[in-house]
Amino acid sequence: MEQFVRDLDTLLTESPRALDRYRALLAWYFPDDKRPSPLRSDFYVLGCNPDQLIQIAKRSKFIYEIGRPPQYQHYRIEFRNRLAKVYFAIDRDTGSIFGAGAWWIQPYL
Repeated sequence: MEQFVRDLDTLLTESPRALDRYRALLAWYFPDDKRPSPLRSDFYVLGCNPDQLIQIAKRSKFIYEIGRPPQYQHYRIEFRNRLAKVYFAIDRDTGSIFGAGAWWIQPYL
């Protein structure tokens, strides 16, 4: 996770105008053997410690939101620059990462 946050910060600083770049980074760190495409929208890493992941995520200069239960059903971490957001969820019971994705905030700037 530490290397993911460093690489994500580098990518968000670069601010590419292609969602494929963000999704490729997610696919590299959160692989899902069930889907061969690097552009998939759901990734899985099993058995993480949510508290440790949150502490690592807080080191990012692009951390935007850390949603926690009971506000959310699961933990939700979102990073943003002025154009894009990158996010994933952590299952509160198993510590598994899922629902990772990237999307535009303001695609026409």
